[in-house]
Amino acid sequence: MHERDRHRTAFGEITLRAAAGRHTFVGGAAVEHEAYRPRDLPQFAYSFLVPGAFVQADVDLALLAAPANLRNQATVVKWKPDLTYDTLRKGTNRLVCYDRSGQPGQQPFSIECTSLGNMDRVTQNLRFEAMGDKRQAMLDAAEKDGTRVKPEYGRFSTTWRAPSRHARTRT
Repeated sequence: MHERDRHRTAFGEITLRAAAGRHTFVGGAAVEHEAYRPRDLPQFAYSFLVPGAFVQADVDLALLAAPANLRNQATVVKWKPDLTYDTLRKGTNRLVCYDRSGQPGQQPFSIECTSLGNMDRVTQNLRFEAMGDKRQAMLDAAEKDGTRVKPEYGRFSTTWRAPSRHARTRT
């Protein structure tokens, strides 16, 4: 049996990325259209149009590394080039999440969460990482002279790193 009909499908999407002060936003819109026109059974014809839109802030991205049960109450920070940070969202639990994508030595997609009690140690680690070849010597010196920030024991920590946002792995 040969069906005499016409199928049409179309899809379009546009995405925009913008920075506003210390925040980065990604937004976009999409539309899909599908139509079916059977010549022999016109009562089964249909046509629909499905619009869509999305907005994502850097807060949303950083929280991908957070466990679902802690995500809504987590603090989110954004690192600045001088290795200080701005608090984008103050949380009510002890979890803090941040995006390290694009920082030296990091994968293109790199987000982390840890305990608020470890932020001084994380800051110190970032400063050591920024020293390049001198990193290990400076780390050893800090351990020896007692200036190495102690970690908060019993803490939670998680990291997602990948060559792109679409190929992420969790550790």
